[in-house]
Amino acid sequence: METLHVVYPETEQAFIESLEERSAILNGGTDIHVKIRAGKWPYTRLVSLERVETLKGISQEGKYIRIRCRTTFSDLLANPLIAQHFPLLYQAAYEVGSNQIRNRGTLVGNIVNASPAGDGILALSVYDAWLEIWSRKGQKRLAQIHEFILSPGKTVLKADEFVHSVILQKPTKPLRALFYKVGQRKAMAIAIASMGVLLETKHDRIKEIRIAFGSVAPTVVRIPEIEERAFDQTLNEATVESWMPFLEKHVVPIDDIRSTAKYRKEVCQRLLYKILDL
Repeated sequence: METLHVVYPETEQAFIESLEERSAILNGGTDIHVKIRAGKWPYTRLVSLERVETLKGISQEGKYIRIRCRTTFSDLLANPLIAQHFPLLYQAAYEVGSNQIRNRGTLVGNIVNASPAGDGILALSVYDAWLEIWSRKGQKRLAQIHEFILSPGKTVLKADEFVHSVILQKPTKPLRALFYKVGQRKAMAIAIASMGVLLETKHDRIKEIRIAFGSVAPTVVRIPEIEERAFDQTLNEATVESWMPFLEKHVVPIDDIRSTAKYRKEVCQRLLYKILDL
């Protein structure tokens, strides 16, 4: 491997000017060594965000919440806005790695890593999050989380772009949240399969449901047929059973070192019944 150089800009402008094709951004840095050992690291230069204080933090902007790119999972757990308005994201953040990983790892890093097992990505998918993308040329654009990730490890980001912030709209009504992850051990595990749900019911009838699964397709998947057809259905076992064909359509896992495709499908079927506990 070539020598790896690290630069430490101290302002947003200096950081943006440092972006170039052979550079990678050093944010939390929790995945860099893994990629280097796997021989999947083409970069010779790291641009660190450590000294750019304006890229860290969570702010309320009217009906929206902005989460800047240096914000760690521990920052999410410590912020009352996240616990109050986005309980599914709060639950997902708590499931990320260990305390040490949560103290270093960032939500935006989780997104840009583009793993279908990303806990943060799953929650943001259910919340229909938007990403604010900045470029070296001074341009800004928005991309929805569903459009941003193309396949494992691949996103729509160009070489001179970075994700500045995650934008979330505060829900206008209370929604019950469920995040559930199945791994090879009880803690600090990469998901074999995971599920995120937001649910509103009235007199045992579904008024709104949003549902997504992770680790069971090239990207995190939402299941629109369930979301559309569930309205005003009674929440019971028969209803959940009727959703299974839609689950079968969208859940297309593979065999890998952590599990088999067959087992992942069975796990997802069982996870779907967890909605009855909400």
